[in-house]
Amino acid sequence: MILEVIRSTRRSQKIQKICNEFLESKSITHFAALHWRYDVKDWLNLNTKNQQRTDTVGKIKSIRADPTEFSQKVIAEMKKIEATTILLFRKGINF
Repeated sequence: MILEVIRSTRRSQKIQKICNEFLESKSITHFAALHWRYDVKDWLNLNTKNQQRTDTVGKIKSIRADPTEFSQKVIAEMKKIEATTILLFRKGINF
């Protein structure tokens, strides 16, 4: 069943082509990608339970207030894979 889910949720070939063209045009070979999607009314309500939600909201507010620690962890992970570029993706943000 999991293979069916994977087959059904693949990125479209058009999106893959656009991404590949962008990466090639910028000569980017090693990169990290981050999809920032923490709209409290969206993702958190669907993916967490009461206490876990409170803890997660606290972490997200902390990151938004001072992203230093989070950024340092991202950079450390990028170094592990020798990534030279980070691509950030986000949905519209509602603060």
